[in-house]
Amino acid sequence: MRCSAIPPLGLVSLLLVPACLETTYKDTHCSNNDGDAFCRREHPGYERPYCTLDCAPEVVDGCVEAEPAPSCYSPCGGRVSIADDPACEPVPLPDDTETGTTSQTEDTASGTSSTGDSSESTTGPQPCSENDDCTDAAAPFCEPSSGACVACDGTDEPDAACAGLDPSAPLCVRGVCVQCTAAAPEACAAETPVCDEATHTCVPCTAHDQCGDAACNLFTGACLPGDAVV
Repeated sequence: MRCSAIPPLGLVSLLLVPACLETTYKDTHCSNNDGDAFCRREHPGYERPYCTLDCAPEVVDGCVEAEPAPSCYSPCGGRVSIADDPACEPVPLPDDTETGTTSQTEDTASGTSSTGDSSESTTGPQPCSENDDCTDAAAPFCEPSSGACVACDGTDEPDAACAGLDPSAPLCVRGVCVQCTAAAPEACAAETPVCDEATHTCVPCTAHDQCGDAACNLFTGACLPGDAVV
C-alpha cells in the first residue's frame, strides 16, 4: 500500500503527508518489522531472504536477494543495522539453499520441465511432508501449505511449534526456539530460576531482587520459598 499524491491544500496537507508515509513504511518495510524473518515470511522459498535498511529504495519492502553490507543489513529489524547491533545474530539460510530466480518452461506434450536460468540450483531444498524431513537446525519445521522447511517464526503457531519440538525450549524468538524470555520466564526454576535476557537461557540467581518476594540463595543460585525466614 502506498499513499496517493495529495494536492496542495495548505499546511494541513503538508502535515498529513509525512504521517501517512511513515505509517505505510512501518507496516510494509522489513527493517521496521523483524528483519530477515519478515522477508522469509513474505517471500517463501528464500527468494529475497535478506532485510536491508534504506540502501535499496527501489525495493518497497526492503527484502533483497543478496546479503547486504553490514551497514545496510538489518537482520533483526528495529531500524538498526547489524554493524550497530553486534548482539543480533542472523539466522543463516539452510546449507543447500541458493537464492536467485529461474525461468521454467513446461513441455506440455511430455509433462516434463526444463530450467532456463541456472542462477538457482535444481538440487536446492526439497519438499517436505513432516518435520522429520527437515534436517537443518535453522529450519526444523515443515510448513504444510508450501512444503518448505522453515524456522519457528514461519509456522502458524511459533511457540507451540517450539514446544512440540523440544519442551525445554518452548518459545520462538527471531526464528529460534529458546528456553525463556523476560516476559515468559516460566521454564526457569530450581537452581536456574532467572531468565538471562541476552541469551534467553535459565541461569542461577545472583541477587535477592531477582526472586521477587522471596530471597536468593547465593550459595546454590536458587530462589528460596516465599515464606522462608532469612
